[in-house]
Amino acid sequence: MKRISAQVIGRVQGVCYRYFCQSKANELGLSGWVKNQPDGSVLLEAQGEKALLEQFLCQLEMGPPLAKVSAIKQTDVPNQDGSQDFHITY
Repeated sequence: MKRISAQVIGRVQGVCYRYFCQSKANELGLSGWVKNQPDGSVLLEAQGEKALLEQFLCQLEMGPPLAKVSAIKQTDVPNQDGSQDFHITY
């Protein structure tokens, strides 16, 4: 198991990006959260098997149809016990 934190930069607010993240994470069985940031980026944490996280990051680069991702800044963070779902945080 591995947990990552990622800041997604670009046109990622107002284009259903958080819902896209939640849908893709749930399809892959990842846990974590996603939320908008005041600077226009999206911040998320996701936890799961390394290969599944790599698939998730590839999907995040594409995003939903109206999104335009210019960068993803990713770091590893400590795993969290008991985290079982992926949700949108406000």
